[in-house]
Amino acid sequence: MTDDSPPIIAEKDLAGRGARLGAALVDALIVGAIAIPIGLVFLGDDFMADNMAKDTVLIYTFVWLAVYGLLNGHFLAKHGQTIGKRVVGVRIICGGDRIVFARENTQALPSVQTGAIPPLWKSFGLRHAVITIFFAVMQAEEIGVSFLLWWFPAMANYLLIFRDKRQCGHDILAGTVVVKADQTKTAPSA
Repeated sequence: MTDDSPPIIAEKDLAGRGARLGAALVDALIVGAIAIPIGLVFLGDDFMADNMAKDTVLIYTFVWLAVYGLLNGHFLAKHGQTIGKRVVGVRIICGGDRIVFARENTQALPSVQTGAIPPLWKSFGLRHAVITIFFAVMQAEEIGVSFLLWWFPAMANYLLIFRDKRQCGHDILAGTVVVKADQTKTAPSA
């Protein structure tokens, strides 16, 4: 490997699935603790309806994204972490435009191009906002097969984590990898 070769992220450095789930739960609890009361105050009875109207779903989605961005934007931009990721000790790094495999001790290891902290448009925009808006629109556009229509892609997004690279659909979309924070030295994003 030459000096200009991208750093290799070993499988042992990838964040565990349990840690990623824990980080997502911490983030959901913190953001929900703020966004749900805002939804109750500003959307009232529509927010509590069993079958929320399209506009209520979309408005609440933007409330959620605003709270998520305000709470996590600084940490994502500076450290590649949300509050939940900081709590469990994982971070997001750039995985390049593609993940390629290298061989070491007969284990398939993903290689990243830079290992840098991704810019906010990737860590928040592509990894969170685009996916959240996509699923909100799918939910708001309910038709007879709504469960399959939006739950299947939602589940597929998360079930992709069971592949060797441990990337969810939003990681693939953004070209990122989630790693253990204490195992990587990352350069700030440009």
